[in-house]
Amino acid sequence: MSERKHATNNIITYVKTNKSSFDESGFNNADGLVMTQVANMHLENSGIDIYTGGTKTFLEIYSEMLDSVNKPEAHSSYTTMSSDDKQLLEELARSPRYKDMKISNFVENPALNEVSGFSLIGEGSEIEQFAAVTITYEQNGDIVNYMSFRATDGSADGWTEDVFMLSSEQTQAHSDSKAYMNIVGKTLHGDIVGGGHSKGGNDFEYGYLFCDEEIRSRIIAGYIYDSPGLYRDIINNNPNYKSFLKVIDGHFLCPQDSIIGQLLHENKNATFIYSVESGFFEHDPYSWELEPGTGEFQASEQTELSKYINNLLDNAVNKMSLIEREALYSFVYYIMQNYGDSDENGEPIDGGLDKLIDLFANGWKDASGNFNFGKIRDIWNVFYSDYQNMTEEERKHFIDSLGCLLSALIVTTYDYAKEKIELWIEESKALLKAAIAKAVDDMKQWISRGWDAFANIMKFTFEYFVQYINGLAEWYNRTFNSGYRYASSHTFIRVNTLLLNDYANRLEQVNRRISALDRRMDSLYSKVGLQDIWNLLQADLLTGYSWRISQCVYYLRDTAYEFESAEHSISSQF
Repeated sequence: MSERKHATNNIITYVKTNKSSFDESGFNNADGLVMTQVANMHLENSGIDIYTGGTKTFLEIYSEMLDSVNKPEAHSSYTTMSSDDKQLLEELARSPRYKDMKISNFVENPALNEVSGFSLIGEGSEIEQFAAVTITYEQNGDIVNYMSFRATDGSADGWTEDVFMLSSEQTQAHSDSKAYMNIVGKTLHGDIVGGGHSKGGNDFEYGYLFCDEEIRSRIIAGYIYDSPGLYRDIINNNPNYKSFLKVIDGHFLCPQDSIIGQLLHENKNATFIYSVESGFFEHDPYSWELEPGTGEFQASEQTELSKYINNLLDNAVNKMSLIEREALYSFVYYIMQNYGDSDENGEPIDGGLDKLIDLFANGWKDASGNFNFGKIRDIWNVFYSDYQNMTEEERKHFIDSLGCLLSALIVTTYDYAKEKIELWIEESKALLKAAIAKAVDDMKQWISRGWDAFANIMKFTFEYFVQYINGLAEWYNRTFNSGYRYASSHTFIRVNTLLLNDYANRLEQVNRRISALDRRMDSLYSKVGLQDIWNLLQADLLTGYSWRISQCVYYLRDTAYEFESAEHSISSQF
């Protein structure tokens, strides 16, 4: 067997961490689960048996179990406990919150042990796996008594009885639970709560439904943990079922892949919590994760596999007749009893449930990694050999029960598939609508971006076109429009006429200066006479310059006149 996984923070961590009293921090679901594990402890030699009146604290019980010299019987019981239960008991004995609780009224397999008030439910019934204990504490001055019922102990009898409670309206443990509540309840003072893990919770449910009204009226709360329910006819015919649902409201916890805890439950209000294990092994309460400071379990969701398997088994069992269920039970009984048993730690001795789990879970491949066809033969031999031990009548009813299982498998699978297909269709519709909406939105955005780009292109094109048209119009006007030509010619002539006149005026100014110099030269010439040849030459030169300048001025004046004449001629044409 592979080593089981434990939650990082489980009920052992919670007991070690929570040091407050119940007045400071009230009783919660984590406390309830802790109390269920006390019924699993081997307390048969602790001196607190039912009818003895013995009451001890956790500290006293733990100390006596460790005392191998003076309490050898108690120590012997301690050595047979699982390691988890040993550690939990040690922490309970040390905890300020728990160590002074009063433990009493322990009983184990009372019908087989012929304890007064407990009786076998039928002649020849030898399957009994039952234990219960009461833990008493105070909260806000009120006395509260927790009746804790033992879970399946891992033995072949224990697991066989689990199957039997699916095929019978009453098991021996059911009868023991009712008797325990009536017998012990009458001796207790104060309120009563109770519960159990797995089969223990199922026993509490049956005891609550069928115990005396005087006792039931004092039960204020019930704590059940991954516990199967009861057969449909029991619930439908019992007037106390509604009040049972009220007392367990908020106190029905199951791991995410729960199979056992969802069997035959009309109550759909289970709280699903997280287990670090997977599949069947999630049933182990030490694998359930919680917050050690508050006792709040880590929430989870029921898996689809859990829903499917439980619907399948519920449909199968509810469709079977009583005799068909008994035939199925008998077959499982043969397998459980003949295939061996498990020790106190759940390890296989010669067989038992753990060996059956190993048979199905392991060894499907050989050492070379190839499929092990011999595995199928081994499984077939286990079931076929037990089938051979049945009578003809038992075989007939067994085949009928297998037919109910097959029918339930088909119906449940169809319903499951139909529901999934319908859900898929609805999800597909929603996805399609979302896809269409997104596509439309994307199209709108694409069109918007495209339109913006088109508008920018059109704007640029239009501006360029306008510039082109303006340039074309200007060219046309220059080429073909006479008014435009007149305006251009007029402007050209006017500008050039002004320039010519300006040049003429400047030259006239230069000529006037030259004339002045010429006059001065003439004056000098008259004074020096003909002997001053140089002065004579200078005077002639100035005279020549003055004449040439005068010719330029005349030319400029004449050209300006011609421009003015052209301007008048153009103006007359328009």
